[in-house]
Amino acid sequence: MLPNIDQALYVRFKCEGYRKKKYKRAPVLSVDEIVQLGYLDVNRTIMGIEPKQSGWLKQTVVTFINNLLASPPENQQRFDLLHDECCQKCLEADALGKASVVLQ
Repeated sequence: MLPNIDQALYVRFKCEGYRKKKYKRAPVLSVDEIVQLGYLDVNRTIMGIEPKQSGWLKQTVVTFINNLLASPPENQQRFDLLHDECCQKCLEADALGKASVVLQ
């Protein structure tokens, strides 16, 4: 096991076997599944996040991606603006409870 992975999180990851059980199909086909995989990937660096926050963050990102797919930005500046708006909405999750980012 890599030294920067929290032991308890690693045990949970192995027990749940999320990639094998939930997302065995390749490629992953839905935006919801892609966001869930991304969330699980960074989950080891986010400490103290509450389930309500997790749901808020994932739904915000799913909505952002679906909006991009439905109406792609016409240039980089527009994408940057939309991305910034998404980030600001994600930061609102802090109002739902405190989460701290731990860099390892």
